[in-house]
Amino acid sequence: MSFDTISVIGLGYIGLPTAAAFASRKKKVVGVDVNQHAVDTINRGAIHIVEPDLDKVVKAAVDGGFLQAVTKPLAAD
Repeated sequence: MSFDTISVIGLGYIGLPTAAAFASRKKKVVGVDVNQHAVDTINRGAIHIVEPDLDKVVKAAVDGGFLQAVTKPLAAD
């Protein structure tokens, strides 16, 4: 089974590391969160939570085009 796009709902302490892990494996990930500040922060390649080394993974995923944060769900597999 193959997935082109993965959607992760909620980008807090569970969702953001999960989304970043998939994105680090070169999977396109759309992360959804109602918090506009969190979405804007992630889309800049930064993080809004405290988690060791997660900032580097998120930055690489965003810069590589594998992670995008939105406030409303998009189509995914």
